[in-house]
Amino acid sequence: MKKKGITIGELAKLMDVSIHQIRYFEEKEILFPSYIDKNGYRMYGIEEIYTLAHILLLRRFNISVSDIKKQIDTFSKEDYIDVLEKSVRNVEKRIKELEALKNITNDIINKAKTHQRYENSFTIKSLPERRLSFLTTIDHNSFYSARDLYDELYKSKRIGSIYSSNFITLIDEENLHVYIEMNNSRDYILEKGKYLSYQFLIKNNSEMHTKIDNFFTYAEKNKIELTGYLIEIEDPDLCMFYNEELYVELQMLIR
Repeated sequence: MKKKGITIGELAKLMDVSIHQIRYFEEKEILFPSYIDKNGYRMYGIEEIYTLAHILLLRRFNISVSDIKKQIDTFSKEDYIDVLEKSVRNVEKRIKELEALKNITNDIINKAKTHQRYENSFTIKSLPERRLSFLTTIDHNSFYSARDLYDELYKSKRIGSIYSSNFITLIDEENLHVYIEMNNSRDYILEKGKYLSYQFLIKNNSEMHTKIDNFFTYAEKNKIELTGYLIEIEDPDLCMFYNEELYVELQMLIR
């Protein structure tokens, strides 16, 4: 009986892959044509269709072509079950990572919209307890460099990364006490309570003095009694929205 196969182009259409991909699988010796016809065309039958479906399924599980060759040659049913169970665990891990990324992205969007709504305005916030990890204390006239930051973080081995961490500076009359917000730290705790908040953008630090004066003038005018440190917060998540300006929030606990 004359064999009735399909060409490589027809196989590619049937399986929704490229001819190049099929040829690659042949080069790696995990897929072969059923026969070569009298015109020299590679022809494929039902068995090759099943083999290609098997290969494509394993590739969906991110299994390398070299590993697929070993599996086709040696794997038992139990071996494949192990591979699929491992794939399920990897998918579940990826789902958690994507959910976390989704939540982070939504948080950034919400923060950006909130800041836009309250920019250059005063609000009263009810805030939870916040734990801070100490970096350094400098006087108001000092310059804090990238080298200083690196030395404080890595040479002390207190924290490994500042990515997506809020810089929080506690300001008194003489010094700036620089911290990073970290949930497991006990260096300093900002207590739960109501805080006067002032959010704004500045182009350079020379504008900060005016903003601080505005903060205390507003509190005095509205008879808001404040206590503790003046808190300056720089949120790195919001930096992406302002190319030449720095987002800053001032806070202070209401007595």
